[in-house]
Amino acid sequence: METTTLFSRMVISGWRQFREIEIDFHDRLTILTGSNGAGKSTILQILKCHFPYESDGKFLSTPVKENNRTKFLFGEWIATKFDKLFPRKVILDAKYVGQIDYSNQKSSYLQLPPNESMQYALQRSERINVAGISISSHRVLPRYEQIKHLSISGISPQDAYKDFFDIQKSYNEQSHYFRDGVNRSINPVAALKEAIISFATFGVGNAYVAPIPELVGLYEKFQDILARVLPEEVGFERLEIRTPEVVIVSSSGEFPIDGASGGLMSIIQLSWQIFLQSQIYGNERYMVLIDEPENHLHPSMQRSFLANIVEAFPFARFVVATHSPFIISSVKDSHVYALRHHTSDGNSLRPLEPRSVISDKLDQLKRAGPANDILREVLGVPVTIPEWSATQLESISEAFANQKVDANTLENLRKELRSIGLEEFYPDAVRRIIK
Repeated sequence: METTTLFSRMVISGWRQFREIEIDFHDRLTILTGSNGAGKSTILQILKCHFPYESDGKFLSTPVKENNRTKFLFGEWIATKFDKLFPRKVILDAKYVGQIDYSNQKSSYLQLPPNESMQYALQRSERINVAGISISSHRVLPRYEQIKHLSISGISPQDAYKDFFDIQKSYNEQSHYFRDGVNRSINPVAALKEAIISFATFGVGNAYVAPIPELVGLYEKFQDILARVLPEEVGFERLEIRTPEVVIVSSSGEFPIDGASGGLMSIIQLSWQIFLQSQIYGNERYMVLIDEPENHLHPSMQRSFLANIVEAFPFARFVVATHSPFIISSVKDSHVYALRHHTSDGNSLRPLEPRSVISDKLDQLKRAGPANDILREVLGVPVTIPEWSATQLESISEAFANQKVDANTLENLRKELRSIGLEEFYPDAVRRIIK
């Protein structure tokens, strides 16, 4: 019987840029996509405050001068022209903006705070805790730091994650963090190294020191995870502890973990945080939110990374926000929601129209096509070639548009496109001149 609580459904209505958002979370993977400003990160921010160590997400209100005083608007659409354009299906009270349903059959209403302020957090009618973690879009690049401290009592997966979380937070905020009276203002990668060395040292033991039961096998398990999620071309073989360093041994060479490229380190850090959760919760389910997993990853890595991660952690339920067409199409068994800007009549956004975002659940055909098709149809990128290429293509098409369309004209069109490296767009040019 499942004892941890997960997200099952989310609704947001008539708040900020959202017109009507409804998301049913897939049992393994839910992907959110859309243009900048569509609200992907906002949704993750609302969800992540359910997790251990996370605080309520803060949003900024809009200051407005009215009768010689400043009011703060929270982005609610009630009592505005938007309420006429987009009437809400459910209104519990003037402060209601949404609802979250959980796997334990409970629900929590999302409401605006009663008092005006420049910064505010959404209030939840039920303070329900959810098992899981949130991984932000900003991954720390490796910076070498020698390991100087190692606890002789080892470090548990829960303490290792808490330490990594606090160090990452203080590193991003440029603040100080102390543990056991020691200033821990270090690079998060150094904390990762400390924990790996601790797992290797105290999870095995020797003739004189007994292993710590909680740490037995963790060093080997994390290596197994890396073998499954790192790109095949890296040829990962194993980790080695060469005190005080952690070295990656691969068929392509040996290098300290601090020397990993930005892309590899991004995968290692993501995997490390999820791995620790898998050890904390054991055979229980937990949520993993990831904002823009494609950061630092080559397109070839983007095609395989998410599928590898989902397979490597069978008890995790993932929610991923992404701009990458390769990520969107990488896992067949998933729910994909495009957050789209629409107008009051339901059409795509036009200039000067109110920006309202709806959620569009994509069928498998829409997300199974080539990257160019996904960019156009899902992400709303009308042209998937460089701007200079599009300009030249348009110019050539216009030049041929006034000519009689015959075999000679079409051959000359093909030659001109070939001379500037755009021959593959010949069918598109033909369509333009025929129109």
